[in-house]
Amino acid sequence: MVHEQTIPLGISAKNWFFAPSFSSEKRWISPEQILSETSLAGFSGIDPVDYIPLNDEALLHALFLRKLKLSGWNISLPIFSQSYQESYHQISKTIQQASHMHASCLNLTISAISTVQRSSLIKFYQFLNQAGHLAAEKRLHLCFRPQIDSPFSSCEQLEDLLFHTDTQNLSICYDIRHIIHANEDVYLTAKNFASRIGSIYLSDIFSEKPSILAADIPYSAKRKDILFTVPGEGCLSFDQIFSNLNLNDYKGWIIIDSYLPTPGLEPFEYALKGIYYLHTLLGYAP
Repeated sequence: MVHEQTIPLGISAKNWFFAPSFSSEKRWISPEQILSETSLAGFSGIDPVDYIPLNDEALLHALFLRKLKLSGWNISLPIFSQSYQESYHQISKTIQQASHMHASCLNLTISAISTVQRSSLIKFYQFLNQAGHLAAEKRLHLCFRPQIDSPFSSCEQLEDLLFHTDTQNLSICYDIRHIIHANEDVYLTAKNFASRIGSIYLSDIFSEKPSILAADIPYSAKRKDILFTVPGEGCLSFDQIFSNLNLNDYKGWIIIDSYLPTPGLEPFEYALKGIYYLHTLLGYAP
């Protein structure tokens, strides 16, 4: 599969860390080492999430030295438990920060809440349109990132959100981990939402693990069973996913976003495995 344009490839910084629930061993890795290994592996950028404890200027300098960019900036808001004035102030401040950091995309998540009244949803859609317009003024693209245990974990809920929001200033994240945990089809989701997808977060899943998804237990408990790995190490057909996403028209980043399959494995090795697989699949020169 060869694409007319070269899509920038990034990786999430959390791939270098072990969550306490996944390993009895807690290992410290310096931010500089994470960035150096990201660059050495051949990625163009990194999603810092909360794992790069550097101030903005230090992070910009470290990225510059390694010829890296930020593949995205992230904000999580308790949107349904505080006033919209507070939320708008917070996202305005984050948009300014993301613009200063030369990010091209701002990923918005909302704190987990399972049900919301219809009147509150309409207000939320209006907020998204306002925030998307504000981000566009700073040459940022606002992407809504669906989360499990939120009102927007299913495709039906996402369709409603997209119907009520501006096609120019708001996109969604295609996040395989959360699509699978929501018991949605990764292939149909890619096909049905391709025109509104602004960022892509890839994980693969082991064929022997999906039974845990059907279990009637909370998402937080399911996360303790390590289901995911880097693309190419599991059972998903990324050739079909990429075909459904229509990548020739895609303008954003592709980001590897997965937990290591077994605690104690070398993060850098799996970063190399992931990017080599994507380079081969996309027809990029090594």
